[in-house]
Amino acid sequence: MIKTFSGGVHPDTSKEPTVDKRISSAPLPKRVSIPLLQNTGNPAKARVKVGDTLLKGQLIGDTESFISSRVHASISGKVIAIEEYINPIYGKTECVFIESDGKDTPYPYTAGSKPIKDLSRKNIIDIIKDAGIVGLGGAAFPTHVKLIEAKTSEKY
Repeated sequence: MIKTFSGGVHPDTSKEPTVDKRISSAPLPKRVSIPLLQNTGNPAKARVKVGDTLLKGQLIGDTESFISSRVHASISGKVIAIEEYINPIYGKTECVFIESDGKDTPYPYTAGSKPIKDLSRKNIIDIIKDAGIVGLGGAAFPTHVKLIEAKTSEKY
């Protein structure tokens, strides 16, 4: 280890085992379980039902709660179950189970089709809210809430 600042260390990067390896895409999973509770707020409510056919990125869970986020399908396929399942962070929570169709067909998303210079602050926050974007910390706090609460001279 090399000291890089007083009281700190720079750990070895250990890149040697993979330095010559190619980057490749992982195969699509055969099925996924997507928790409807993905942050410190309230869980989303399922907006799909068993038997529905979904596209990747399609809304599967919505919420009216302020501190909460929307949830979207990570693969295209068919909803095979909606039931409680163990979440390693939040305990038991309702999940949407999707069986892949192997196509990974994307949902046609058009909300951000205008140039950003033509969008108001509210438009941008709404796009972020609709997309279900959350922070990368352990709490996965909804980003739109942070932006609404941010001090600004322009009202939301």
